[in-house]
Amino acid sequence: MSEKITLNTSDVQFSKDTTTCEWNGINVEVKNYLSFAEFATFVRTIVNSCYTTKMEYVPEVFTFAVDDALIEAYTNITLPEDNSERYKIIVGTDLVETVVATINEYGNRRQLDDAMSAAKKKIDKINADASNLLEKEIRDIYTTINNVASNLQSSFGDIDKEQVQQMVNLLLDTKLDEKKIVETIFDEKEKRISDKN
Repeated sequence: MSEKITLNTSDVQFSKDTTTCEWNGINVEVKNYLSFAEFATFVRTIVNSCYTTKMEYVPEVFTFAVDDALIEAYTNITLPEDNSERYKIIVGTDLVETVVATINEYGNRRQLDDAMSAAKKKIDKINADASNLLEKEIRDIYTTINNVASNLQSSFGDIDKEQVQQMVNLLLDTKLDEKKIVETIFDEKEKRISDKN
């Protein structure tokens, strides 16, 4: 292999940054490619749009999120703030198709495909991480319950069902006062000991 060549942006002839197309009598500027920062923002916007504020994934939003982010990132068009209005323009017109056709003809379609792939991978990772976290939390809860059950069995193994019910009622009546809880437990233990004698 021959020696590596250093390539600078000044050495390369790039395609023009934007292409103007006409849509519904409007001159729309379409970026032929996104900068790295714009690309990252485009992917992040798609991903973030697919989750509620409680981080619940809403898959039916994906296509709308892609189309909405596409118009935002690639064009000089500002869509209305209201999501219903945005949706109506995106699905009720051929704006997205016009922009994609312009990118296909003059721009970097591979970058757009890479962004879609990156967004899908990010969504899959977030969902997998959330699932793993939920499984871990369930295992932790199960372990805690088993530990509590073992401790209760060793401490109160010889208490019958009626005594447990009385103790629970006493605990509920104490409104979770720690001192009262401890007193109730010790009173119940002393009562159990005296009942045995």
